[in-house]
Amino acid sequence: MVVSYLWFGLTEPVPSMPWVLYVNVLVSCAAVFGLRGVYFALFEEGSVPIETTGTAVGLVSVIGYTPDVFVALVGGWLLDRSPGVTGHQHFFLFLCAFAVIGLVASLRFRSA
Repeated sequence: MVVSYLWFGLTEPVPSMPWVLYVNVLVSCAAVFGLRGVYFALFEEGSVPIETTGTAVGLVSVIGYTPDVFVALVGGWLLDRSPGVTGHQHFFLFLCAFAVIGLVASLRFRSA
């Protein structure tokens, strides 16, 4: 996702290739919603004590569902400030930044 968001953020769109965007949307949605189904399974991998599982679930839910609250708002703000292709490129760079943060967090969790 990092690569595709970066590509969309740095290149001009090609009107004859809308399928590239459609494939990106499908892969992104599958990844996001697939990972939401998996992240609760990580409690055992992360050795979260059973006594604190409820708190961990609440914390993960707040962190995991927070983007649903602000991503559309930020996307609208970016498009209002830079209408057209430029605004969409800014939005994809915004998504790329958060994908990089998620990648780094995953790699740090893996090495812990």
